[in-house]
Amino acid sequence: MKHIKAYILTALLAGVFYSCLDETLEYTQYPSGIPETESGDRDMRLKVSVPKTYSAGAAGSIDREERIDTLDVLVFAPAAGNPDKKYLRSAVTGSVVKDDEGNVVKNVFEVVMPLGKDMDVHVFANAHSDLVRNGAFGAGGKEMQAVLGSITTARKYDIQKADVMLPMHGSVTGVTIDKDSKDVLPVSVLRSVSKVSVMINGSVSASSDELTGGELDEFKLYEMYVFFPADSARVATADTTQFYTVRPDSGNVKTATLPAKLRAGNRPDSISIKSTTVVKQIESIYLYENIPWSKDGFDYATSRMVLGGVFYDKTTGSPDKNADGTPRISYYRINFQDNKDVQYPLLRNHHYVFSITSVAAPGYDTPRQAAEGKPINIQVTVFDWMNELHEIVNDGQHYFNTSSKNITLPRDANSIRSIEVESDVDASEWKMYFKDTDNGVTTPQTWFKDKSGNDSIDATAGATLQNSRYKVTKTDDKITVEVLKKYSDLPPAPSTESRDDVLVLMVKNLRIYIRITQADKSPDDWGNGGDLNTDLGEDPNKPLDVGLPFYVAKGNLIATKNADGSLSYVFADEQGYYSGKADGGDLFCWNTADPFTFEVTQSSWEDARDPCRKVGDGKWRTPTDAELQALIDAGNVWGENIYTMTDGTTKNGRYFGTITVPAEADQDKYVFLPTASYRNGSSYNNAGDGTGGYYWSTTSAGTFACRLIFYSSSCGVDANRRNLGNPVRCVRDKWAYPNAFDK
Repeated sequence: MKHIKAYILTALLAGVFYSCLDETLEYTQYPSGIPETESGDRDMRLKVSVPKTYSAGAAGSIDREERIDTLDVLVFAPAAGNPDKKYLRSAVTGSVVKDDEGNVVKNVFEVVMPLGKDMDVHVFANAHSDLVRNGAFGAGGKEMQAVLGSITTARKYDIQKADVMLPMHGSVTGVTIDKDSKDVLPVSVLRSVSKVSVMINGSVSASSDELTGGELDEFKLYEMYVFFPADSARVATADTTQFYTVRPDSGNVKTATLPAKLRAGNRPDSISIKSTTVVKQIESIYLYENIPWSKDGFDYATSRMVLGGVFYDKTTGSPDKNADGTPRISYYRINFQDNKDVQYPLLRNHHYVFSITSVAAPGYDTPRQAAEGKPINIQVTVFDWMNELHEIVNDGQHYFNTSSKNITLPRDANSIRSIEVESDVDASEWKMYFKDTDNGVTTPQTWFKDKSGNDSIDATAGATLQNSRYKVTKTDDKITVEVLKKYSDLPPAPSTESRDDVLVLMVKNLRIYIRITQADKSPDDWGNGGDLNTDLGEDPNKPLDVGLPFYVAKGNLIATKNADGSLSYVFADEQGYYSGKADGGDLFCWNTADPFTFEVTQSSWEDARDPCRKVGDGKWRTPTDAELQALIDAGNVWGENIYTMTDGTTKNGRYFGTITVPAEADQDKYVFLPTASYRNGSSYNNAGDGTGGYYWSTTSAGTFACRLIFYSSSCGVDANRRNLGNPVRCVRDKWAYPNAFDK
């Protein structure tokens, strides 16, 4: 068999190569008993991408976490008569490529790739010694899962060293390589370890993903430990279905892949970082995957954090002291957990940042005592850098989870932003107040003078809270903030009014602080080359533009009932969402703002009853029949399972603004209308769910009203009874608001 050089291009997000690889190519002959359908090898380039690293600011961390020093490729081919079984056909070690001037070409490796059909390609970075030690290069002809399962790494102390690169693995399945194949094949790799950091009162930059530590009067940080770390790990996830594949830019694992013989307990084993001076943050300990272990009520094999620091009395400012009068370091256990007594596994490629938000009293005398004791006297926020930012506040009894603790609003009055929230405590029990009175008296009033004339707080359990600048609305799954004034509308001194505010949520014993600010930015900035996502975060009302004189909302309209009986209106977070229920809040009778009232027949259209005008600044509206026809004429295409939701499910429907089904990465560049069906009386038409779409216009047609209607074989505008419950996709004019949609 001839050998032709192939290339593996590593497209790292950051980092530079600092060392050359072994230029020796190793090749395992295609084993006997497995048919070789094509002979020879082929030049190829595998683009290997490393996911973004979320750094807390440690120098050099990005380079280390995204750098590849060695690269190995294992290729598996299907067996004769049993294509579901795949066996090792080729094992190749990469070497660097140099340009004409002898310089190492950044991110390019040279390998040999075999020709074949329906092969699985597995890429290993920084794991060459592990493959050699486990006999991967001598495993020709062995079954794929057996080979992958045998490749373990056991360098838990070495990977803490700054000059040791992190092992990584990725794969691509069903690959056919022949003489006509493209010479580029993308492969994403994930780090085979997790990362754990700690900081004091940490926060996330509103304009970037950088984490920074702060201050606490009652606690000074010195030490960080992880007790009972796993002693080994599988470099690869043998079952590739355990990866998230919905969004390629944020893929990650959702379950642990453990070696056959894993030890994590039964001895006082720990990894630690200690400082002789007070620090705001400690970066970082790298850990192999582990899961919660318990037997006979003991969990000594479960990995856990221990933090060491000095407690200071909040009243006197004096530190807790040793017998000799020196400040005493005490220790606090912190679990990897998301609610009461439920601990979650440590997963590869995740970054867990423990942010200490308050300390109530001194902790245990020794790290070991803390590790074997219960979590006491400390409250933390856990930033789990998985796919998105999650902040979990846990006091050992209750939890509160937010998608962010920063809300930035645009310059225009009546702009709205939301964050997702989750708790085991019902929203009706959450209380709210603003941290200070800089922006005036609140409605309902939360600040008052007690009998002694001191400021006191009476937090409200109501659904809304507002001061002169911001209005906050809470539901079980969202905190929504509306800015009531323009950025420029700021009274001069001596007024204390500020564009910055802090919302405090009281959830049982938890205190959650959400920072609110207004920036001199607007969604029109993204239309002129700015980056709305970087500056303001994702706009919940960001429209879709398919070249028509109007913008289209990014999702169907949804109304929800507040605790006081009023309604709040938002667009679905995803174009493919629909409730599939008669009372799901997304099926409206014609020209009726209340989707929970059925069998309504309006005699004529009135803008005051348009549910779209209830969103944001009131400039959204239900489209006319002519606008729906224009949307059809812009091109449309039907398909089943053609819109992918973030949870991996798929939806039937039609794309508009294109005549071909877009790739998943491009699906939100076009308007997608799901087959949301309709309501007849009080019954949801289940028979139509998944087969038909029906969307209201403002246009009357005698005693009927016009709507967009489509099935798999047809799409057009017809007229039907006004008392039917149909979904609404809102629009807003372009011409009236040049370069922006909310001016």
